[in-house]
Amino acid sequence: MRRNLHIKLVLIMVLLIVSLMVVVGAFLMNSVTGYYINDFTSRSPTLSARTTPTSSETSRPPPRTRRTARPWYRRCCPLTPASWG
Repeated sequence: MRRNLHIKLVLIMVLLIVSLMVVVGAFLMNSVTGYYINDFTSRSPTLSARTTPTSSETSRPPPRTRRTARPWYRRCCPLTPASWG
């Protein structure tokens, strides 16, 4: 009888510890992702200030000019891997 009660109490304690770890882990993951999203948007003001594209802009890429050889995504987002941190 005493051994059975001991096993049940141990299982309840393990369950409580695991559930606490899940809740704290979810809170920490939410905080970390929020930090990195804020950091990314503060480093790229052109992306955060840009409005959403219209349907005509998403259906075809902007025309390329002879003046610049850079792709269209380099013109709107001048980020390089060196500036990521």
